[in-house]
Amino acid sequence: MIEAPRLDKHGLDERVEQRLGVLKERFEIFNNFVQKEMNRGNSLEALEYYRTMVIASLVEVLRIKYYSPHYDFRMRYINHELPPEIVKKLENLCFVRGKEELQRKYLEALQWFNRAMVESSASKE
Repeated sequence: MIEAPRLDKHGLDERVEQRLGVLKERFEIFNNFVQKEMNRGNSLEALEYYRTMVIASLVEVLRIKYYSPHYDFRMRYINHELPPEIVKKLENLCFVRGKEELQRKYLEALQWFNRAMVESSASKE
């Protein structure tokens, strides 16, 4: 019989704390690439930075907040591990229908990421 390994809560907390630091630094340095590319008229590049930097970071911090054992699962099982209202809001941010919507959703995702970082950091103390 195969047994599932026990969760090392202390080890998980250490990894999550370290990852929150990396996410914060990386986001502060690179999230503005979305706006830079929009300002340059490079909407496809802006969209790629939005998806790979902003949305990916937001998903990871939301996973830390709601179910940290799977913080690095990206979108996998997200419908089952995050509250339905959070998934719905995230879905709305992920599907972009043009440059103006990208601008609006980028700013919304930026604010949500910053709030989630504060909430996730506070819950780990």
